[in-house]
Amino acid sequence: MKDGWGPLIRRWGIILVLVLVAVVVRLRFSGDAAITYDRILACSSCGHIWGASLDTDDTFPVKCPECGQMAGGFAYLCNNCSTVFAFIPAPSSMPICPKCRKTDCSRLTSLSASEE
Repeated sequence: MKDGWGPLIRRWGIILVLVLVAVVVRLRFSGDAAITYDRILACSSCGHIWGASLDTDDTFPVKCPECGQMAGGFAYLCNNCSTVFAFIPAPSSMPICPKCRKTDCSRLTSLSASEE
């Protein structure tokens, strides 16, 4: 009886691996647009704050809809002095408040009614 289960388990294991490979290939090479996500952005030039849907392949800085400058980055709030500022991500960099120079900052995830 034990010998009868081996080929059956092996067969189902191969089928499972083939299905998983097909799913990964379909997801990775489907030709669909990049995944979009909603973010709060700020302009380092004019200070404008806005919500935007970004693709995973978008690069920074982005164009500010208010002043037209390529100066938009993620909107951060300084937890020390409450300054809202733009942070343009770069490798091995972290947001620093331009007012008090502290690094205790949080990325904004939603706009309050006063900011919209």
